[in-house]
Amino acid sequence: MVKELNYLEVYTYKQWTSSTKEIPVVEPGEEVRISKAGIGSGKTAPPPKLTETELIALMDRNGIGTDATIAEHIEKIIARNYITKSKERGSTVLNPTSLGYGLVEGFSQIGFDSISLTKPFLRKKLEDKLKMICDGATTKPQVCQEILDMYREAFALANQNKRLILQCCEDAERNA
Repeated sequence: MVKELNYLEVYTYKQWTSSTKEIPVVEPGEEVRISKAGIGSGKTAPPPKLTETELIALMDRNGIGTDATIAEHIEKIIARNYITKSKERGSTVLNPTSLGYGLVEGFSQIGFDSISLTKPFLRKKLEDKLKMICDGATTKPQVCQEILDMYREAFALANQNKRLILQCCEDAERNA
């Protein structure tokens, strides 16, 4: 019986489906009649690679980009060598590079708590602020200042910890 979804709680584009019946809850000391038993073998496998279609859906769901800019965002992360694209079973899948893995690990280790450069929150905040300008709820100078301050903070933190980030990138390259 699956009691905790673990990685599926954060890997939102994969849902748990059970092919077996629910197992009843059994208390310690309770007698249970076993009708069949067997031993199986296998290995765990990494989650499937994200397809380009799934990434576009995630970007759309998180309010990142528009129909006109989503492809540009994807091309930018390819050009920066964070991912590569390949064809697998008729779909275009995205393959993180060792640089991509290293940066994610490095940013994770330096404690980007309020600012996460590897998650959609900062970009979504910018997109929301741009919509607020269009709606007249705020001004362009206010948004520019606020967003610049956030990116400056991220740059300063990354710059202070550049050795750690570089080490994570080197480790990812070595383990590739």
